[in-house]
Amino acid sequence: MSGSTKLYDSVGDTAAFEAIGACIDRLRQSAEADGGRVVKTMGDEVMVLFPSADAAASAATRMHTAVESLPTVGNNKLALRIGFHTGPVVQRDNDIFGDTVNVASRLADQAVRGQILTSQETAALLGGFIRNWTRPLYSIQIRGKAEEVAICEIVWRQSPDVTEAIGSSVARKPAPVTLRLQYHGQEAMRRRGQDAIMIGRGPDCELV
Repeated sequence: MSGSTKLYDSVGDTAAFEAIGACIDRLRQSAEADGGRVVKTMGDEVMVLFPSADAAASAATRMHTAVESLPTVGNNKLALRIGFHTGPVVQRDNDIFGDTVNVASRLADQAVRGQILTSQETAALLGGFIRNWTRPLYSIQIRGKAEEVAICEIVWRQSPDVTEAIGSSVARKPAPVTLRLQYHGQEAMRRRGQDAIMIGRGPDCELV
């Protein structure tokens, strides 16, 4: 969560604690709507476990939208920095550990306000619709990993420019479907929505 430190400083502990609590409640609801489970909260941070990359991406978008709808508190607006990664985890006493957790945490640290980051490895697992809104950024070194981790951003807040640059294949209309029939040197073409074609031996048939 971004802006919590400033919130405590400007409105005091009680009001800030209540505002952050309301924000965390929204995050929990958003996570559960996509099958996620809140593992733990650490101050203004939330760790969530999801059944799939698509579920995590969907929940991340839902979380940003939910937090944006919250009112400002003392002229302060809370926002999120989200990072997620896929892979095996070790579960002990309702907590999770392992390389996957470390990478996800590092991605969240790398994100800026209002951003969703994931690894390129995870982005490759996303379904077609969500994958259309991802774009590669850069690679970072993560402690304990021999190779750098390539990062992708999920552009959840769409604009016409972003749609053209990233999701142009979604925005464009599909090419019209054309049927071409050839028989004994004769040819006829029809597009979807046009009249049917008659095939046979009668004088009214277009292909005889």
